[in-house]
Amino acid sequence: MNSKICSICNGRTCRVDFEEIDKFVICPNGEQEVIEIAEIDRTNYRLKIDLLYQMLQEQLNTKEIVASHQNYRVLGEFIFRKEQWQLVFTFKHNLSLSSIIDLKLNQSSQFILVALDDALPPNDFETEIYKSLGVFFVKWDQQLFTFMDHIYDQDTELMAIKDLANEQTAGEILNSILTKTATDGKGGPFERAVFKGIKKLFHVVLPFGSNLSGFSIPDGLIIGRNNPFPTLFYDCKSFNNDSYIHKAEIAMQANYYGDFLTSFYNKKHYAKTGFIIFASSFPDDVQKQITGSAQWKYVFENFKIFFVSIGFIKKAIALFELFDIQNDQMNKKDFFEFCFEDKFHLLQDSEVESYYKKINSYSAYENYRFLDELVSEVGLITSIVNEINNSSDYEPIKLDLKNAIIASKHENLNRSVKKPVLFWFIKSFLDKVKDNTIFNVLHPLSVLLVLKRIDDIEIQLNEKICNKLYDEAIAKLEVMV
Repeated sequence: MNSKICSICNGRTCRVDFEEIDKFVICPNGEQEVIEIAEIDRTNYRLKIDLLYQMLQEQLNTKEIVASHQNYRVLGEFIFRKEQWQLVFTFKHNLSLSSIIDLKLNQSSQFILVALDDALPPNDFETEIYKSLGVFFVKWDQQLFTFMDHIYDQDTELMAIKDLANEQTAGEILNSILTKTATDGKGGPFERAVFKGIKKLFHVVLPFGSNLSGFSIPDGLIIGRNNPFPTLFYDCKSFNNDSYIHKAEIAMQANYYGDFLTSFYNKKHYAKTGFIIFASSFPDDVQKQITGSAQWKYVFENFKIFFVSIGFIKKAIALFELFDIQNDQMNKKDFFEFCFEDKFHLLQDSEVESYYKKINSYSAYENYRFLDELVSEVGLITSIVNEINNSSDYEPIKLDLKNAIIASKHENLNRSVKKPVLFWFIKSFLDKVKDNTIFNVLHPLSVLLVLKRIDDIEIQLNEKICNKLYDEAIAKLEVMV
């Protein structure tokens, strides 16, 4: 998208956008004028904008060729204080939360510096939200190194993001932190623990943090990948023994944030998936108090509420550690849709789906869900299995490796060669089958799903072991239903 200054109307100068092939455009401000696009407009624009890109790149020593992402010009990566950033340019009028989220999803750097043609208002609400996402803005004519020094030395939000995103905590330690902070009655530590626990599970997790204290807004936002963007705002509720009796009233949190939620969803760029309340646990007596409270009818009619216990998060953390699961080894879209949109067809096996619905039964007409360890585990294993089965491009590599291994075998070695296992999850699963611990770490539903959906399991194990595993999983499930 290019632009030129139009001054047809007396006393007005407007910037008009035009595409490369346009010979004229209609006035975007409603005047009955046709604005001609001459060759000099294209040349002048191209020369000036290229010089601007070059000047910005030279300041931060980025060498990459300018690339485009929608209305953003990606000018390359740079390292500042040993951290990776992406440099981007756009015009201020192109900014929107949805476009920034999409930009963030398509860039690998943790932080993005966006140079603009005009400065944003200081302490603006949306600017603070952008910061929480790791996106910072600077006017194009500022000294970029000076600006970077400033945000590192004085911007507390950058420090908060780094603390949240960079601190690597072992699974067992993080789970103990979740347990402690969920029951000490202090909101801030629990919010941080929840973020650390869920950040690997979703495409975008945006904690609003202390920089937005004083606003009647939730603790954060989870965003899925689809069009329109699926969204789940969330609130973290830490209860000590004295305040636990008030847990039945927490459904009204969604009502408390009504003005904020209404304003956000009026933009119509987002799917209103629901509202999450994270807390320590939701035993049966508390569930009955919540769904039977006087305020419940209003909430039921206006929001889909997910009551998520810390067991949901702790199970995911434990599985990530036990099976050494990396971010690219799960389909986050499938995890989101299975857990929060009831898309059980993603299991892709009627027997597993039937058992799941019997064990975890609820009415499709209920506008609320209590999500626990089972939902988390089956959703995560489903997302991993689907990602493995979507990676058919690796099949030729496995065959070529097998053939190369066979070719290198000594003549007197009488040993069969199987295709190598490329996915670490499968290897970890096989190891736990061989040492008879698989049912100690996975629910029978998960074991059954892996057995029926991943062909490599049957290839690596003999038929007798697979049949024994299947029978044992079915026997355990029959007891549960």
